[in-house]
Amino acid sequence: MTNLTAVHITTVASVAVDHPTRIRGFNVANAKNALGVFELRDGTSTSTGDSKIKININADGSLDTYLADEGVRFESGVVVSTTASVYSTIYFG
Repeated sequence: MTNLTAVHITTVASVAVDHPTRIRGFNVANAKNALGVFELRDGTSTSTGDSKIKININADGSLDTYLADEGVRFESGVVVSTTASVYSTIYFG
């Protein structure tokens, strides 16, 4: 994976990228002893967008995901929605 850009997300809803792109991978950690949610949507507003990836994160769990080949294409931009205890880094390019 070369020429990738990383965006660190620490808020519950955030526009990570406001232009078309591809997600190549992500690291996610849940810092709380309760189930967490990590969701990536195609859009440019935190209140709208089609869900492309949605994952439940176990209590105190984490995951490190690489998306092979072309990754996942987002036509408008990338909106990240999480529960308050979930922190993520998203790699795109």
